[in-house]
Amino acid sequence: MRSQLIALERQMRSMLILYGRTVLAACLVFVALACPGQADDYGIAQTEFNRLPIDQRYETQALLGVAGYWPAVANDEFNHRLFEAITHFQTDNRFPVSGILTAAQIDRIHQIADPILAYWHLKPVRHPIAGLSLWVPVGVGFDQIRTRSGIDFENTNKIAAISFNFFPKGDLRATHSRLLDVAGVQPSYSKIKDNFFAIVTESGGSNTYSRSGNPWRDNRVHAFLDTG
Repeated sequence: MRSQLIALERQMRSMLILYGRTVLAACLVFVALACPGQADDYGIAQTEFNRLPIDQRYETQALLGVAGYWPAVANDEFNHRLFEAITHFQTDNRFPVSGILTAAQIDRIHQIADPILAYWHLKPVRHPIAGLSLWVPVGVGFDQIRTRSGIDFENTNKIAAISFNFFPKGDLRATHSRLLDVAGVQPSYSKIKDNFFAIVTESGGSNTYSRSGNPWRDNRVHAFLDTG
């Protein structure tokens, strides 16, 4: 059981860590100047990804995330971070590196991700005030604690903690700025738009992921994940 918990912790951490420390990441940053061939590969991979049905685009990213290669929320857009995640997976599993996933490669992702998903036992939990749902890995053994703003999920093994909140008078940009200003916390990813924000931070061996707005279509809803 302990080995499963350790494996789960590693997988949950890997979903939040941005893979920007490899030579490939540097190549992607300066792709137009230093790696013209890489630019061609990226363009081809982007075209192929955009041909996929929307559901398949989301599912592919979700599986990559569970397998530890995609540290972000799934969406329908192809970008350099997703290209890097796919090529990282291909390299690790000794597939040709192209940024385009074949059927055999997707089967391999399933082999990695499916046992983890089975152990997590994801279930939708409805917010008691907002009435919106958050998928929670109940298989981890979370205790649910009702709070004034929603629900906290805590685990005795300290693998992770989740807060699912609704702030009736919440201000999206003010909350985003406040979270970025927390002392001792180093943001590794931050994005804000008119209807949502997402922040990934690292501090003292702990990784956190905060999101407000989408996919709930209400920017007063906020979810916070901490893997300590």
